[in-house]
Amino acid sequence: MPQSTVSQLDKASIMRLAISYLKVRSLLNLLPESCKTKLDSTNDPLFLRALEGFLLVVSADGDMIFLSENINEYLGITQIDLMGHSIYEFSHPCDHDEIRDILSIKSPLLPVIPRSFFIRMKCTLTSKGRNVNLKSATYKVIHCTGHVLTSPSSCKKEVRTECGAESDKNNNNQQQQQHQHCLVAIGEPIPHPSNIEIPLDHQTFLSKHSLDMKFTYADDRIGDFLGYNPEELLGKSVYEYHHALDSEAVEKGFKSCE
Repeated sequence: MPQSTVSQLDKASIMRLAISYLKVRSLLNLLPESCKTKLDSTNDPLFLRALEGFLLVVSADGDMIFLSENINEYLGITQIDLMGHSIYEFSHPCDHDEIRDILSIKSPLLPVIPRSFFIRMKCTLTSKGRNVNLKSATYKVIHCTGHVLTSPSSCKKEVRTECGAESDKNNNNQQQQQHQHCLVAIGEPIPHPSNIEIPLDHQTFLSKHSLDMKFTYADDRIGDFLGYNPEELLGKSVYEYHHALDSEAVEKGFKSCE
């Protein structure tokens, strides 16, 4: 870190960042060897811009042990102010159970477990781009896609247990509890619908809905794809029109935010 930044840190912040550094160094052992060789290469200056989001590394206990520098552009909170803090301190209380479930390991035999989810994180940026105090922060919806990396050693121990090595059962249970894992994900902010001004192609139609998912607007192109007149849909719920087998996908896709 720049000396000008380090000189302004208090003892508590130095300890918090030092602990995060040690956790990151320990968790690097979870990466495949092919990834470790790439860490030595020079970082592309356009890497963070190409992400269209920020990098987030969360330990098993929920500590944000690393975030990319550009997180300030999306949440208004600096990298140093977030690293080492618990993700539960900066996420919406209603999302805490989901985060715990994501960080849990249900299949220890898998060294890499894919994850895709939405959470609401505190944001100090206003709609006009100004930065407010953290106490006045609102919540911004973040789409996180990545993987939970688990310790290879714990996976091997679990395999021995599955094969019937009864003498190692107690040791394996201890290894399963102590094995390391972390979440490595890219957080991509989801813009508010009122701020979306992306031109739509000819294969896309636009609809707007109230909180109970009833149509409040549908453009004329919906008739070209579904055959409905836009006026026929107004006041009706979208749940009346999707296939029953898609209910789970619709449930995951629909996320309310405050």
